[in-house]
Amino acid sequence: MNLLIITACPNGMVTSVLTSRLLEAAAHRLGWSTAVEVHDPKAIGSPLTPAQIANADLVVVVKTGPLPLQRFVGKRVVQSTPSEALLDPEGFLRSAADTATELRQVDEADAAPSAGKPKLVAITACPTGVAHTFMAAEALQQAAARKGYDLQVETRGSVGARNVLDPWPSRRPTRCCWRPISRWMSPVSPASACSAAAPVSH
Repeated sequence: MNLLIITACPNGMVTSVLTSRLLEAAAHRLGWSTAVEVHDPKAIGSPLTPAQIANADLVVVVKTGPLPLQRFVGKRVVQSTPSEALLDPEGFLRSAADTATELRQVDEADAAPSAGKPKLVAITACPTGVAHTFMAAEALQQAAARKGYDLQVETRGSVGARNVLDPWPSRRPTRCCWRPISRWMSPVSPASACSAAAPVSH
């Protein structure tokens, strides 16, 4: 089995890299060959070659935000999220091999945020607990996606700043919200925070 693993998490490299490594290790235990592509909002790591795509038997895309998939049309593709893939990586891959379907067309709305969506920005910062910083960022991103918001998250912690926000004039967020990081970690807080964000004056 020739497997392509593509991971894309808009909140930073931590979840993307972790997911790709665990899935790759699980694939090797199954005796599969792999090629991995890890995405980050500011860069792309190990881009897949046309030859790798052409020879792939299965394409697994694990993401929490928009990602162009046009180059995989005609391949057997499964799309999922990090939380689903990391629950049982080996079981996830077995299921993906059984349930993958041929990608026949790409929804352009999945490749780029809609211009009509409300724009939000967020900054998560926990200097003593970098894991909380990224967990909070992912929770906010997923809540924003469910509500149809265009959210950009900057994370700050002991490893420094990741995914630094675009310059203010170009991003022009419509709302912002401030909360202690502990508030982001409850199951209902991220969605509530996105809804409660206050309008921004430019």
